[in-house]
Amino acid sequence: PGTVDTVIAVLRCLSRAPRLPSLDWGSIIRRCMRYEVKVVELLPKDSTCKNGTLREESTMFAMAHANQFDSLLTFLDELSDFSRLRTLEINLQSCLLNHLADLVKVFSKSRLEKLFGDVSNHLLSFTSYIELGTYHKSLLCISCWKGLYECLDEVSVDTSSHISHIERCMEVLFTLLPAVQSSVSVVSGDVTSAEEWSEAVRFLGKAPESWLLDFLKVWCPYMISLHPTNFPLKKNILSS
Repeated sequence: PGTVDTVIAVLRCLSRAPRLPSLDWGSIIRRCMRYEVKVVELLPKDSTCKNGTLREESTMFAMAHANQFDSLLTFLDELSDFSRLRTLEINLQSCLLNHLADLVKVFSKSRLEKLFGDVSNHLLSFTSYIELGTYHKSLLCISCWKGLYECLDEVSVDTSSHISHIERCMEVLFTLLPAVQSSVSVVSGDVTSAEEWSEAVRFLGKAPESWLLDFLKVWCPYMISLHPTNFPLKKNILSS
């Protein structure tokens, strides 16, 4: 565990560095990704070493320096591909979705189109992915809402075509919003549903006004039909 913690600390430090020496960082990060998997398998069950942390830090390191090293960009390209994304552990999926804005900064225009398409397809697959529990679905949706929120700082509604891709992801996320029957469910521990709605409303508050009103006119009636018991909540969204 000590070795893993040391590598994590080093990666966190290097992620903040303005520049790095010319090394094969792509290979180094791939080794870090594989190393944690091997080490965790050998640890006792009561170990305090959190599985997945090194892989998340490796991914964030790659996002921090992908503009400088093509090997790191290739690593992120492969990791965020739909066929690979859906096979990753939940925490790493959440990490990628939460840091969509960082991928926007390093990917090309054509690659971004594929990225948002893959994210939309991944979200759509939740409805048929039986192995993915309700809690994990909600966790990933929350991460995606947060990631899209940050993406709005990276794109311009007037000059970027990527806003349409963000809008598509948002539409899919809206269809996945859970029904919140009453405040009782939140009190009993169903905090993810409330947080998911909270992140959705937070995103709408930042979304470009040029298409927000049209979106709400179309989607709020649809959401009301899906969750009629939540009508007061939808009414609040419409009036906000």
